[in-house]
Amino acid sequence: MQEIININKSGTILYLSMGVYNIYAIGGWHVELGKFEVSFKNMETDIKIFPEKSLLKLQDFYKNEKIKKIFSVIVNKGGEYEINFIHQNSIILKKYGFPLSYFLNKIDSKEIEILIKRN
Repeated sequence: MQEIININKSGTILYLSMGVYNIYAIGGWHVELGKFEVSFKNMETDIKIFPEKSLLKLQDFYKNEKIKKIFSVIVNKGGEYEINFIHQNSIILKKYGFPLSYFLNKIDSKEIEILIKRN
């Protein structure tokens, strides 16, 4: 399962089966999360799941776009989940990593998308 969602689309409903999911920022390799958070609310039980920040922020490509792993989440019960984004304006995403990131502009938070990918 792979889903791409704009971080300004809180309230989107996804079906997640039981398993481990990685969450990637799409568009760049320099990411500063600030206070940015993601939560998943099970629509049946109203239980919220909060992903953990990735210690190893792996870099990769997805459909010729740069992606960087920012969170991981374990889903213990499959079902429909509502995804919510908190403090979307605090995330900083730049196309290139160090040292070029200091000279280039950040990507506007209205354009930032995330990829949710099951392991």
